[in-house]
Amino acid sequence: MSDLVRTDMLMVASRPKRFVFISDLHFDCCRLPLTSDEESVEDEQSLEREDFFIEFVKEHYANDILILAGDYYTDYERSLAFVKKLETAEITCYFVLGNHDYASDNRTTFLQIRNLFDFETSAHEHCKLLLTGKKYYHEDVCIIGDTGWNLSSNNKKPRRGNYSINHFKNSLFEAEGKKWIKFATDVLAQEKKVLIVNHFPQAVFPQPEFDFCDIGWSEATLLLEPTLCWKIFGHTHQRGLFRYENNVCSQQGYKMRRINPDYRVFDKSEFGMLEKSIPIALTK
Repeated sequence: MSDLVRTDMLMVASRPKRFVFISDLHFDCCRLPLTSDEESVEDEQSLEREDFFIEFVKEHYANDILILAGDYYTDYERSLAFVKKLETAEITCYFVLGNHDYASDNRTTFLQIRNLFDFETSAHEHCKLLLTGKKYYHEDVCIIGDTGWNLSSNNKKPRRGNYSINHFKNSLFEAEGKKWIKFATDVLAQEKKVLIVNHFPQAVFPQPEFDFCDIGWSEATLLLEPTLCWKIFGHTHQRGLFRYENNVCSQQGYKMRRINPDYRVFDKSEFGMLEKSIPIALTK
């Protein structure tokens, strides 16, 4: 992956398309309990902010590839509507689902939601869903991804927050996790340049605040090898650009609270960026 670099590194001559990434947009500001009147206002604001996000991307990153690492709404139907908007806007995008995007108040099962997203986006030309078994290419970079469910080192159940994911049991979680790990490891063994997108980090971070992100599966997987790929992740609500080895993120988190006059605002500093590049020889 020597020719895929962060844009804040040494001087490079950039090719036109860059990988621009962001996650945990949480358009519906899901953490605060709201009255019925506030819910109505927030529904309106979340749609306005969603539209502003799309316009911002079209204005500033029209020639780039958008990477979204999950958690758009705490409602699978609204998250699906959002990615369909991206397709209608003809934004070149690869996305994964976050844990919040499976929320359904026990109306729909985890597998039904995943299959629904897969079916509803199967004909998309611009906005592509990343799931286990799917591979896409930008030039010579292979792009793969999935939610990337992982157990903590304490073998806790997946964190669900204050919402429900119906029929989501540890046995199902473990089976899905094993499928993803095998697929990703096989791809890393076959491809020279891989970009991996997950909602949950696929790493073991040294910082105590990231303890719950321990991968929880075999340490023999190639996903832990820092020289084979770049990995974009979400979930931790790590504000600003964060990097540990080959793991990078740029997350929004629960940015918008209550009735905020700046609820529509986005800024370039909130997006991370990787790009295919050709190093320029430094003069002596």
